[in-house]
Amino acid sequence: MSFPNEHQEKVINHDEGPLIVVAAPGTGKTRTLVHRMIRLLNEDPNREVSFITFTRSSRKDTEEKIKKSIGLGPLEDAEFKFPRISTLHTYAKSILHRYASIIDYRSNFTIPIEERGELDLILLEVIYDLALEIDFNEVKENLEYFRNTNNWKSDCSISEGKRAPLIAYFNNHLKFYNTIDLQGLVPYACKVFSIVPKDFPPFFLQVDEYQDLNPMDQKLISLASSSPNSRIVVVGDDAQSIYGFRDANPEGIRTLWESDDWDHINFSTSHRLPNHIIIASQALINKSNYLGGQIDTPDDDGTKILTLQCTAVLTPLTNGTTYQDILIPPF
Repeated sequence: MSFPNEHQEKVINHDEGPLIVVAAPGTGKTRTLVHRMIRLLNEDPNREVSFITFTRSSRKDTEEKIKKSIGLGPLEDAEFKFPRISTLHTYAKSILHRYASIIDYRSNFTIPIEERGELDLILLEVIYDLALEIDFNEVKENLEYFRNTNNWKSDCSISEGKRAPLIAYFNNHLKFYNTIDLQGLVPYACKVFSIVPKDFPPFFLQVDEYQDLNPMDQKLISLASSSPNSRIVVVGDDAQSIYGFRDANPEGIRTLWESDDWDHINFSTSHRLPNHIIIASQALINKSNYLGGQIDTPDDDGTKILTLQCTAVLTPLTNGTTYQDILIPPF
């Protein structure tokens, strides 16, 4: 099928308010966002156009596609204030460097280097000063969860009376060293967007894999969408969320889909998956009420999916140790 189809073209040429695109696998959602960005840059290389990816690997892949299409000029030579293609943390960091005074930081703040244990040293100092008799790893995990969700874990053993002082003391220590933890970048960027500086430029933002963002990430996108004269397009599929261990919030897609403030488009035709894969996947999720489950189901062409039953067996080795051997019986 030729690209773009009717729905994809609407996204590429969208210049109105914020837009949410729900798209199942193989429907061309990322390709569509890339072409929208190419269109915007071809019209005006100096526009504040940014593409937000979920991982660094997808950032690199997207950058290569855009470079191949429009060259290096709009990515490197044009006068723009924010990164063209980046992860959300990098994008938030660029905002904070420009508007550091809003969060009472100096613009040359740093990010603690995890490999050197720099953040651990600060956190250990906080735990010692507050006399917290709680395991270090538990405190660290709960702080990270709070940064990502603005809530505490349900099994958090830090008493409610000590939670707010812990956050305040931790933030003050970071500020003393003029550093911001990686998970703190997005909450601070949310603070900037909640104020919307007068010199904040109109921008065009493309956000991929929205279902894998955590609640604070999604709050940042929501705040950005309310910035005057800015245009936001996000794409995702709640049925494809696999980053729950990173506090991903696939329900956030439905929130935007049901909002009167957001336009919405559904990509319902998969151009990549074979018919039998689409039929099998739909049968698997058809009772889960996923927005991403709204996909055109093709006719059954009779192709079957090979399914294997695996049994784990511990096989002894000559030295007395064991290894796991996977036996696949024939079917």
